[in-house]
Amino acid sequence: MILKKLFVFATWMLVCEPFILSAQMGVENFSYKDESAITQSVDDADFYLRRAIRYTKQGDLKNAVADIESSLALDQSRGIAYGTAACIYFISKNYIKVLEYAKREIELLPDNAEGYCYKGMASLALVPAPQGTVQEKASVAIQSFTRAMELDSYSTRWYYWRGRAELLMGNWDEAYLARALADFRKDIEYNPQSYKGYYNAALVLSHDKSYKEALELLAQSIALKPDFVDALYLRAYCGLYAGTAEEVKEDCTAYISLVKSENLEGQEAVDLAAVYAMRAIVYRAEHRFEESIADFSEAIRLQPENGSLYGSRRSVYESAADQTKKASLKRKYLKLARRDDQMAKRLNAGKTKQMEYVVQGLKMAENFLPTLLETAEKEAR
Repeated sequence: MILKKLFVFATWMLVCEPFILSAQMGVENFSYKDESAITQSVDDADFYLRRAIRYTKQGDLKNAVADIESSLALDQSRGIAYGTAACIYFISKNYIKVLEYAKREIELLPDNAEGYCYKGMASLALVPAPQGTVQEKASVAIQSFTRAMELDSYSTRWYYWRGRAELLMGNWDEAYLARALADFRKDIEYNPQSYKGYYNAALVLSHDKSYKEALELLAQSIALKPDFVDALYLRAYCGLYAGTAEEVKEDCTAYISLVKSENLEGQEAVDLAAVYAMRAIVYRAEHRFEESIADFSEAIRLQPENGSLYGSRRSVYESAADQTKKASLKRKYLKLARRDDQMAKRLNAGKTKQMEYVVQGLKMAENFLPTLLETAEKEAR
């Protein structure tokens, strides 16, 4: 269950960051000597173009769209107008239009990096759309960002986005992973404040089980943005293999404090349940069984249909029964363990490929214990 987030993320955050470009390209790249002197002319394409830019800067996207379409209707030969249209539609999150106008800008201005940038970003933003495969869209994005950097050697922000596209190239292909890691390292080199660059590089390293280096990069990411919950999640996960029990607990606790558990749905609920499960694993390693049971119970509340959680809590009940000398308490723990075991088997029955991670998760707690116990013993010396 913990591994699911790391290996299934075809679209994570790709459509949550579209405004990164609005401050770097588009409307801010256009300047006219005297915008205040704009006067109306119903057959002047330049008038509508300039007014569309002004509306965009004011945040009036409805009128900006109307004016840029009027400009294009009057003159379809100006690449700068199509670039402006791509920018306006990008801010409006109409990525199909962005792609259409970016392609037209490239036809008219093939040596201008901007059109390729918009084409790449629109392709990534359209990953969740049903038309075309993820790999096809990612491939277009990679080609577009590569061409943009060839045309504009000073543009370094595209290393990050090309790396993101390379991560989408299917089943964690090793060749693309290596390219993505190289791009994220370039992003960090040129943009040392790129907390997401550090995070994504760490994500690739965690896939290769290079947990110690991943932890170093995640420390820098979190130092730049302490409330970056994705980095806290990943650092807790890597910490199970290469960190200490205390560090894992601290990251889990920080994550829990930042994410409200009420009314969570979908992936957010899955993620929070995973964090509770990770902290529960550490508590079990420390023989803090009641706290471990409480965390697994909270994870089950968030994800009641996940059989792996019942299986993991069952193992805590069994460990608690082994440790207690009180017969009545031992009987209680064993009874609860049998109940959870039955629930785990019922929920996992008949589930095949799409739920393999659940079956694998049944023994996850036991697999992590040796590392955590070893680090706990070292801390105690």
